[in-house]
Amino acid sequence: MGAAIVLKQIKKAIIDDIAILNEPEIVYGCNMLLKHHGIFAGGFSGAVYYAAKTYLQKNDQGQKVTIILPDKGNSYINTIFNEDWLHKEELDYFLRACKKSGS
Repeated sequence: MGAAIVLKQIKKAIIDDIAILNEPEIVYGCNMLLKHHGIFAGGFSGAVYYAAKTYLQKNDQGQKVTIILPDKGNSYINTIFNEDWLHKEELDYFLRACKKSGS
């Protein structure tokens, strides 16, 4: 989500994989959290959810995963959770996909 600063904790971490997401994937993640889990979370949380879900779809071998959702949706009420904004940004197709999705 645009952060170019590498924290000292990350420099020492053993990282198995990273996910680079685009805006539609983040919007989709946020709306899936709300629709399927009742969690009103922000963009960073939507990104974490989408990345974890995608990772598990590719690599699931009976793994259990814990994710941390670092922000809430209040700051995104006029964007990610606003159908007019989604339409203007041509992201409403992701919202329709979210509404149809059963997962």
